[in-house]
Amino acid sequence: MEFLQPDWHEQLESTNATLIQWIAEGQRIPEGYVLATYDQTAGRGRMDRKWVAPAGKNLTFSYVAKMPMDQSTATSIAMAVALAVVDYLESIDIRAQTKWPNDVWVGDRKICGILTETCENRVAPGRSLIVGIGLNVNLSKTDADNIDRPATSILIEINESKRVEDVLDALLLRLAGWLSRWNDGGFESIREQWTSHCLYVNESVAIGDGEQMETGVLEGFGAHGQAKLRRDDGELVEVWAGDLSLRPK
Repeated sequence: MEFLQPDWHEQLESTNATLIQWIAEGQRIPEGYVLATYDQTAGRGRMDRKWVAPAGKNLTFSYVAKMPMDQSTATSIAMAVALAVVDYLESIDIRAQTKWPNDVWVGDRKICGILTETCENRVAPGRSLIVGIGLNVNLSKTDADNIDRPATSILIEINESKRVEDVLDALLLRLAGWLSRWNDGGFESIREQWTSHCLYVNESVAIGDGEQMETGVLEGFGAHGQAKLRRDDGELVEVWAGDLSLRPK
């Protein structure tokens, strides 16, 4: 996949929401278009959680992708994106891991979140896939401590600040490679790397969406990236979405 030159804005409520609005209004936004902002005032994560991004300190951007014909395959796009983020972080000596379905963690703290959404163009028929990425770059320890969930950043991990523009350019290079790989072979082409980097594989976990909860041993992942859980009664079930956490021993 090829990306266009990033379109930087001083402030936006949400890069995902802005792109969805533009496309819904009939604007033709090409595949590979990248929208980035220095100050995202109403960022969202999965399950409508607020994404905290102090102005100018983190990388917040979204890009437009072609909607796959089989929507079930879209589940694993975010997993390819997460591996690209891990690839970049490892290049600057940060050992990162993925967390199903679409987060990147360092140790027991989150450093990056990914949100995929689809939208319909009301003027020209067609659907687009919007992929939003929030990566903590220059978040300070004080900033991180004020977030209600464990968080870290590049600055915290290596005691070095970075220009968010430079981080985006480096990350897009890795995204292009991982997404091309995914486009050629789907989740199967990244399964080995995902599994080896993923937290809690072969451990007892819980996956819930606020209404339902599945528990069991995370044995691996299905053909499209869905989690495969071995329940306590021995039944193997597949889970497509939800929050994953380690079950207390």
